[in-house]
Amino acid sequence: MNTFIGGITPQLDFPRQDLSDDNAQMLEVMLSNPHVLNVFHETAESVNAVYRVGHPIVKITIEQLYDSQHAWAASVGTAVYEAIAALVQKPTTDISPVMLEHLQSPDTKEALVYTLQSELQAFYRDMPNTAAVVESASSRVTADTTYAVLGAVVTRNFELVDANYQ
Repeated sequence: MNTFIGGITPQLDFPRQDLSDDNAQMLEVMLSNPHVLNVFHETAESVNAVYRVGHPIVKITIEQLYDSQHAWAASVGTAVYEAIAALVQKPTTDISPVMLEHLQSPDTKEALVYTLQSELQAFYRDMPNTAAVVESASSRVTADTTYAVLGAVVTRNFELVDANYQ
């Protein structure tokens, strides 16, 4: 109950560390509302170049590997992840030139395939609260919650890689 009175607590170590239990509870409720999700997703993309550039790449690549339904689910998960990050961490406004080149490289598709194969289960293990929020919020829009979490995994990886280039 304290969570709903106190609100969201900043987590400057996110995405390296999972959401706190309190933040996960609050975000699950907030982001289950599609309007709230859209507002915070749009805000995240308006201030974070990694999200603005990376989100379309996630959707296009998943669509090429699977189909448009799975790409839609991954896009929803990406939006949920971006909204979570916007709500718990300090905004990042620019993108490193190296990361921008990386995102636009043809090798990015190959890297995404590797991510799909190797990191989904690790995300469920290492970021259970974040995975639960992505599943819950995306389930309001798509039944393919595993692909929604996959979108979050790829977006998190973009964010972590960009942090290494900064």
